[in-house]
Amino acid sequence: MTRQRRKKGDGGLYPTTIRAHGDTYRYFVADWKDKNGKRHRAMGATPEQALARKNAKIQAMANPVPRRAARPRKPTGPTVEEAAEMWLAADQRLGETSRRKYRSNLRLHVFPFVGTLPVKKLDVVRISRMVEGQQAQGIGESAAWHAWKTFHTMLAWATRTRLITENPMDYMEAPKRTNHRSEHIDRYIDAHTDTALGIIAWASEKDSPIHGFYPLIMAMGLGLRRAEALGLTRAAFDMGTRSLAIRARLMQREGGGYFLQSATKNGHSRVVPLPQPFYEAMLQAYNLHRDDAAVLPIEDAGGVKVGEGQLLLVREDSSPIPYNSWNRIWRSIQQAFQDHVEGTHTPLSEEAYILPHEMRHITASLLGEQGESLTTIQDVLGHLTPAMSEHYRHILERSRRELADRWGAHVEAAAKNLGDFYDETSKATKAAENDSDADSTILRPPTQKKPNRKEKTEGPLQNSD
Repeated sequence: MTRQRRKKGDGGLYPTTIRAHGDTYRYFVADWKDKNGKRHRAMGATPEQALARKNAKIQAMANPVPRRAARPRKPTGPTVEEAAEMWLAADQRLGETSRRKYRSNLRLHVFPFVGTLPVKKLDVVRISRMVEGQQAQGIGESAAWHAWKTFHTMLAWATRTRLITENPMDYMEAPKRTNHRSEHIDRYIDAHTDTALGIIAWASEKDSPIHGFYPLIMAMGLGLRRAEALGLTRAAFDMGTRSLAIRARLMQREGGGYFLQSATKNGHSRVVPLPQPFYEAMLQAYNLHRDDAAVLPIEDAGGVKVGEGQLLLVREDSSPIPYNSWNRIWRSIQQAFQDHVEGTHTPLSEEAYILPHEMRHITASLLGEQGESLTTIQDVLGHLTPAMSEHYRHILERSRRELADRWGAHVEAAAKNLGDFYDETSKATKAAENDSDADSTILRPPTQKKPNRKEKTEGPLQNSD
């Protein structure tokens, strides 16, 4: 653009030209300065048009038109942090211990990255950046996996409640982790199964110091989860059919106190047939606190009271067994059994310790040794999906009683073999201690051989159908 110099007296109006596409175009410019000294310009094809536009702009600046208010933004819904709190408050299937753990996982490893983001705007890219941020912070693989699992569970709830249309984490792979608990169980399952059977045999003896825990031990031997075992009611024990209905679980309230929720972990009830030793153990618990066992309210998933239940397994004072006592009681039982076998007190090692949850694996292992199908084992442990439950129901109804007989005979025979072995070992160690001429080291009889459950137990072990 080339501008011609204004002639003297032209004031704020002057012509100018512009060259474009090989042609020259002429137009006029009218300029002026406002009271702040800022220069403005108006252009037109003629001097009159330029001046008219100049006057219009000066008038508009003197009397500005109010700007129209911006339209309010559409609500974007709750943030990730707000949605998480909604989930933790609404999901009545969560126990208070799990609720605290989930909230901690989210606050530490999720909220710092996406907590203020509207949950509707979550996508694969943002979640991938969250994972990269976690890795940059150097959190452990176990912490990363648990944070992922908690976040995925929360978004699955958000999908069910229509907060979001789909869960973006369904299209992503979870972080890898080493499952040390699974490795521990796989490594020691055979030795721990022998120990569990020995504990069952010793606890069944009325003069045993752990006989008072016999019903609790046998409930664990049924493969029940902690909340399911501690939430058993007297009404769940059917002496006529010799079965145990698993329909509720013990839940802890926020701030303290317990109640029974009328649902299992996966939301499906089941009926477990009771072999003879298990039936006797449940009968012992039933008769021990016939009149004074604690009564707790039964609530549905929405927190509405639907009834009351009198607990089957309680403490000596008839109160509920607290969650935090479960591991302590089970560890003390194992420690007492080890002292009984060794003849002296030896602290229980982590290799020898049977995790409470491992009893479910031991139950599955014993049933598998009998040749029970995976479907039957899943039914006993409560791992079936609704579709599979319906598909196999007619088969399970016919086989429940046969399962109880085979299962009971197998546990009795295996427990007796291991019980006899541990009793003989205990007697031998005590005799060695009492012998003043014997070496101070506890000796086992050289001919004493630990029985092999799979070889020594006859009958049920050979029945594969």
